[in-house]
Order: sequence, then C-alpha cells, then structure tokens
Amino acid sequence: MTALTRRPSVLTGVVLLALFGLVDLLSPWIFPAPADAPAIANTLTLVFGVLALVVLGVWLATGARWAMWVSVVIRVIGAVFSVMAFTDPTVSTGFVVANVVYLVLSVVAIVLVVPTLRAPSRDPGGTALTGQV
Repeated sequence: MTALTRRPSVLTGVVLLALFGLVDLLSPWIFPAPADAPAIANTLTLVFGVLALVVLGVWLATGARWAMWVSVVIRVIGAVFSVMAFTDPTVSTGFVVANVVYLVLSVVAIVLVVPTLRAPSRDPGGTALTGQV
C-alpha cells in the first residue's frame, strides 16, 4: 500500500467513487432513464458503473495513476448526465434535490482523490509522497 492509499481523505474519496460506481451499475433498476431517453442510456450507465469499479480495483491493486484518472473522468461524465435532471420540468423536487447531493458529493470525491492524480515523486527516497523530511 502506498502512502497515498493510506490517507483517510483519499480513502474516503475512493469509497465515494466506488459507491457512485455501484449506483451507476444498479442505475437501470433503481434510477431508470426516462421513457423518452434513448434506449442506450441505461446501458451506458451500467457500462460506466462496471468500468468505474474495475478501474478503482486496478488502482487499489497497483496504484496506477491512469486508473484513477479514468475513474475521475467517469465521475465527471456521470455528473454531466445528472445535470439533465435540472432541465426536465417533469421531474420531482425530491429527484432534483437528490441530484444536487449527487453533484456535491461527486465534486467532494474528486477533490479528495486529487493527490493520486499528481505526478509521482522523482525523489528516490519517497519523501515527497510520504511527507517525511
């Protein structure tokens, strides 16, 4: 485990990203797309959910920066999709509030994992990653 994966803030962000990946995976059943949405909408959220969980697993196993970048990009795409709820006058107030919470928590999750997106330390002693001097 790297020093970054031991940070409570990073782990909190990873857990949030994993929960959102799970919600995306289950979305066709718990939050199905509206009837007038393209048929591929539910399939896309399902694929994004699976992909998000897989890349988070890769990141946890290897610490690969690219995996966390893919996870963040998937979360941004999910957040953009949720913005559509604000433009639909037929959605309930509760659904709009849930989307606001979803957007805020998505931003929080991304901010918490930002340290994992930075370039790795060039210092062979690893002091930049561990914070030791």
